[in-house]
Amino acid sequence: MLSHGDGDTLTATIAVIGDRAARFVPEEPYLRLDDARELFKSADLPVVVLIAESSPVQRRATLVALREHMRTALLPAYVVGAEADADALADGTVTSAQAALDKALEIHAAAAAFPADDAMDVDVRLLRFLYARAEFVLAPERVWDMPLGYTYPMLAALAGDLDVTSWLRTLERRKLIERTTLIDRLRHCPGCDYVHLNYVDICPNSKSIDIVKMPFLHCFICGNVAPEGRFLDGGRLTCPKCATHLRAVGVDYDRALESFHCNDCSFDFSEPDVVAACLHCSRRTATEDLIAREVHVLELSETGRLAARSERTDDMYAPLDQLDFATPQYFFATLELLHRIESRYEQSPFTIVGVRLANVDQVLAANGSAKTLLIMDEIARRLRELLRTTDIVTRTAETDVWMLLSQTTREQAATVIERIAELEENETVTPRLHLATVLVASSDIGAGESAQLILGRAANAFA
Repeated sequence: MLSHGDGDTLTATIAVIGDRAARFVPEEPYLRLDDARELFKSADLPVVVLIAESSPVQRRATLVALREHMRTALLPAYVVGAEADADALADGTVTSAQAALDKALEIHAAAAAFPADDAMDVDVRLLRFLYARAEFVLAPERVWDMPLGYTYPMLAALAGDLDVTSWLRTLERRKLIERTTLIDRLRHCPGCDYVHLNYVDICPNSKSIDIVKMPFLHCFICGNVAPEGRFLDGGRLTCPKCATHLRAVGVDYDRALESFHCNDCSFDFSEPDVVAACLHCSRRTATEDLIAREVHVLELSETGRLAARSERTDDMYAPLDQLDFATPQYFFATLELLHRIESRYEQSPFTIVGVRLANVDQVLAANGSAKTLLIMDEIARRLRELLRTTDIVTRTAETDVWMLLSQTTREQAATVIERIAELEENETVTPRLHLATVLVASSDIGAGESAQLILGRAANAFA
């Protein structure tokens, strides 16, 4: 038996996994396991899991198996050993089972605030994990062979088949997690988003990499500047342009600033240009055009804490808020103003493009809230890219988004409709989220029609 707090005897199950488990006394409440997967079908879960693996690789594999399964993801798990044995997927390190039990019971006490739910989606699991561990943070881990240079081990373990980068972006936009300590600042290839870049000196004229650094001389007599080798003629220093024999440095000649020569185009220059060559897609990019991204330590936000307790994490329409909606009243007033201007001057066409998310409920039922939110987030991001600064967007229902495009003809707006259709075609879930669209040109609107009437009629025409 183990004691806790003021010394009261307490029966608790402690699971021990790993080749160093034999060091523990083989008596209750220890549960000796060979693999974390043995817990998945267990009727009762232990209070705490001790990872007693001597190999860091096996230690990580055991913790990944523990965290990625819905049933065991939130279990307190500690590595048995010194601080040097710590793992980002564990709750810490301990040197005794008693210490692990004391800490685990604190986690279980915090988790008592959660409503019972055996079918938690990935968002809920993450928020509850962080909520029950007040000091736990999501620390990035540098991995040289990862496309983005860093990974968040806990997010990767919990994500399952979700794309971790997209999931992380969605969590931040929904303000469920927040950034704290800045760890690094990386430059990404704008083509493939990878960070594996090779910075190459190139010729400013031909952009060739076949350049060499060599000494240059400057003839004071005629002003000729050329590589030093061209001045050597029969063992004598002679200007190849004016044939003057150069004798004294500072009097007849000196060394010029130019110090590079291109073997491809014979161009001479003082400083090469520098480009970043992507080692993945081979794209060359000027250094100032690389995408800069920061890597931070992440922690649960106050919004995330509230969501963890209330379980209100699945507002499917929250990603649409990044479209910077105008109020319907402002949208209606602007629409009626543009209609009056177009009616008078006939040189100011405008169009209204409506988008309806027609089957969110079906997509949610088939794919779960986390994956559906990622799809919604991506669609909102792509819709935002279609908008200009002069366009106005509003939402008259959860599923209906309206875009008012000023100085836009029916033909130009048709291109926007085509791009929206491409968004649906690029979706990877089944069923796809259907984006029904409708287009209303200024020429379709009758004199004196109100904005509410215009949108009401358009809402009945969604394709």
